Amino acid sequence: MVFTYKLRIFKATTKPLEVYSGQKMFCEFHGFYHNKWSRLLDYILRKTSYINYKLKDLDGNDQMIIEDKTGLGKRKLEVTCYENGVKQNSFWMEDASPTKLGEDVEFNYNGDTYYIKREPFNPAYLILNGSSIAEYKLNYKRQITITILDPKYYAKSFFVIGVFHAYFYGID
Repeated sequence: MVFTYKLRIFKATTKPLEVYSGQKMFCEFHGFYHNKWSRLLDYILRKTSYINYKLKDLDGNDQMIIEDKTGLGKRKLEVTCYENGVKQNSFWMEDASPTKLGEDVEFNYNGDTYYIKREPFNPAYLILNGSSIAEYKLNYKRQITITILDPKYYAKSFFVIGVFHAYFYGID
């Protein structure tokens, strides 16, 4: 199962990002701010330090909320997953090593430990128990392609899309 979406040049936008499965729209990311001051600061600094995201299905239901909880120090995000409008679980994502080449993040969800790993100039992988669940690629046209490699995760497409977006668009 393959999903694609195009990134905006300026990340701190509240315009929806449409995610497609083939030619059909699958879901949308909506950026939002908790207050006007954080929005103004992001605009002035041209950063994405204070923007938060909601992943919504086609019916407008929240599937995931990604909120910036950075204090002093490393970027930190709280990710909250929903199913049928009911909060299921929350977990934290944190930039483990901002000075290291490549990407490496670990987080716990529903009792399982997941990893996102990416070496420079290569795709990123979502890994559980040593097996790759999904792949994330960004091409030179700022087009994201997420491929779910494990058929058991087709039903968890919102989770996979949201986790990659949280890390690479929220922290990176």
